[in-house]
Amino acid sequence: MRISLKQVQDKIAHLNDITENVSAPWRRGEDGKLIANVGTYVLSASYGAYGLGQLTNEGGGTKDIISRRTKAQLWDAIDILEKGMRIAKGERV
Repeated sequence: MRISLKQVQDKIAHLNDITENVSAPWRRGEDGKLIANVGTYVLSASYGAYGLGQLTNEGGGTKDIISRRTKAQLWDAIDILEKGMRIAKGERV
């Protein structure tokens, strides 16, 4: 199955929704400076591979949640993560 970058971005936005995180990774502080929304899941990409990261501090530091791979593999991995979260809540999948 061919997965587009938009589909991966939509999957990450859905993950942020179900975890009650802000979808936008950045916001402006009162002083006008950019501040990262801690906890937000973000797409990481390099050398044609894509991964899932999570913002860990207001300066924009991230940690890898899912290592880089193809878009289709990342989409599948995020789908599995979402199902695991639903199972942990007692939902049927």
